[in-house]
Amino acid sequence: MKIEHKLENGKIRHICLQDENPFEQLDLTPENISSVSDEELNQLREAVHEIWRIRGSSENDDEAINASIIINNEYKRRERELPNKDKLDEITKTKEKTAVTGEEKGKEEKLKFIRELTEVFERNLPEYELIIKPKKKEVKRFATAK
Repeated sequence: MKIEHKLENGKIRHICLQDENPFEQLDLTPENISSVSDEELNQLREAVHEIWRIRGSSENDDEAINASIIINNEYKRRERELPNKDKLDEITKTKEKTAVTGEEKGKEEKLKFIRELTEVFERNLPEYELIIKPKKKEVKRFATAK
């Protein structure tokens, strides 16, 4: 099965859903979508939602959720209203709130983030082992005068 994604230049890009990851065909990165028109951003959003629906509308479809987060962030960057269209928007909002900001405040939030990161890593890259351990504290040594 294929869906069509109309590009800004009027060309049609066909996205094959039998491919392992149709989101790779969309090439969604913050850098790539920052230069698309508002109309193409809307179309990319529609394509992501359509792929998600065709793949079963799963709350655990990390690829669809990640793609949706990238697109939603671009809507926010452009200060555009984000339409709440379907369950993917709801899922995306909850995931966005737990996305990495680098500003986790307390120890509990940091530990929760590490647990979530580890779960995502294990689910998506089971052939690798992720090891997270605290750094050794540097001991300050004072010079002595002679």
